[in-house]
Amino acid sequence: MTQGELAERIGVKQNTVSDMEAGKLKNWPLHAEKIMRALGKPRSFFEPDSDDHLGAVPDFPSVDPAIAYVPVEVLPTFAGMGGRGTGDGDPEVALVSRRLVEDELRARPADLLLVNVRGPSMEPLFLHGDQLLIDTRDKSPTQPGPFALLFSDGYAIKDVAWIERRTLLRISSRNAEYPEEVLTPEEVQIIGRPVWFARRL
Repeated sequence: MTQGELAERIGVKQNTVSDMEAGKLKNWPLHAEKIMRALGKPRSFFEPDSDDHLGAVPDFPSVDPAIAYVPVEVLPTFAGMGGRGTGDGDPEVALVSRRLVEDELRARPADLLLVNVRGPSMEPLFLHGDQLLIDTRDKSPTQPGPFALLFSDGYAIKDVAWIERRTLLRISSRNAEYPEEVLTPEEVQIIGRPVWFARRL
């Protein structure tokens, strides 16, 4: 397939594929599994002591990522659940189930954002290392609950609720060790509400 076709299937720009082929992209292994799936040969594991760095490729039904998955932007930083993420990092996308996005959430990929979280402030609801899928269409805390937030000093995941006749926002944690804040809507930007999450077992 062409560079453009591969780029579209793995959710990157064509120049990223060109840089991979030219050996200019240092973080190309992050895309290895998506590339193998695009070629119809998912990798099962890495064998670092072997000359074959992609490891053994088992027989596996070919799944076309262009059909089964859609690319969703990944926030280029962590969102803090204690401290706050800086926003630094390289732009990335991840492949998310098309059925989840379109059938379950009734969304477009552009409506969603993946966020990696760190810290204990939202335990036990969310744990350090979880990856949250954020629906950026839902920015209203009329129904209180967790939201992805952008503060002047970074990103965070916190519970948000209106108070004082919707003139102020109460920003709180599930972990009682963390104090709550009361801010005006101008002091914090609501990015969206978590609607799905993944957790390493």
